[in-house]
Amino acid sequence: MDFLERFKLRKDVQPSVAAGKVQDIRFLVDFDPDGRAFLRVTDAAGNEVHADYRLYQGDTFLLLRSLGSIEEKNRGRISWGAPGERVYFDENPHLVYQLVRCAQVVDHDLHPLESAPGRFGVVLKAQKNGKSFLPSFVLVPADRDAEETGISGPFRMLTDSFALCGNKLVETLPVGGEYLLLPTLSQPFDEKTADIYLTILVSHFDNVGIDLPGVETVLSERPVYPEPTLVFEKVDEEKALHIRLTSSISGFSPSFVEDFSPTRVALFTPEGKLRIQPVSYDQTGGKVDELRKMLRASAPDRQAAKAVYEEDGFFIIP
Repeated sequence: MDFLERFKLRKDVQPSVAAGKVQDIRFLVDFDPDGRAFLRVTDAAGNEVHADYRLYQGDTFLLLRSLGSIEEKNRGRISWGAPGERVYFDENPHLVYQLVRCAQVVDHDLHPLESAPGRFGVVLKAQKNGKSFLPSFVLVPADRDAEETGISGPFRMLTDSFALCGNKLVETLPVGGEYLLLPTLSQPFDEKTADIYLTILVSHFDNVGIDLPGVETVLSERPVYPEPTLVFEKVDEEKALHIRLTSSISGFSPSFVEDFSPTRVALFTPEGKLRIQPVSYDQTGGKVDELRKMLRASAPDRQAAKAVYEEDGFFIIP
């Protein structure tokens, strides 16, 4: 019965004191095809090894012990063909804080990695090309210690608050739990869709600066309140009216608000500035109840009022 093999718990090889201490241990930082960073324990040649934390000291001891605890916790999970031996940083972000204190950290090519002092911010820097913007994300110093590092160049996020830039492990201002999606925004956008692009950026990521050529960015605490909007969908074959109550924000279509529920909006002002404001949906509640009461009150009789179909703000009126 081959299917039993798919449900069998994976039995990992348990390191033991008798196995001896692995010399020249390395903590290797790597990325899978989806851009998720993970950690492997290897020897100096890059061969994966099992190291018993009890044979080590200091920061190496602490990190190996944490890895052992994670492996022990994962041992009871059923593997569906995924590389179960990988320890991902997005699932275990606390490991980075232990990793940056270790001296034996390397990249995929076994080049040494070291921790950079200070903290950095992630900034969207866009160059103008005709009517299009060519975006890229860069690291900029967020404090005095970081200013002295001279760090620049492309980077990859390890967690929402750590990145790998060259051979440096860099602490960043936290950009939020969707940090793995940040590279998807490294594609050109044009002037007509700039407000949509930037609204997606500021709604899904925190502490990401915006640097557009010749445009001043203004952060406002004054909220934007979506307006209740009634959408007439269609009249069906039985001549019943289909309507939907939704919300809209000035400058955006109702479908955009429905599909993305932005928490912040980025809009260009008449003066050419980029204004970023939070969105408050507090005042949109209760409108469905008002519409329901209005439809019932305008129905020709009680039977017609009961015939109105309703679900989540969608109405069919015979």
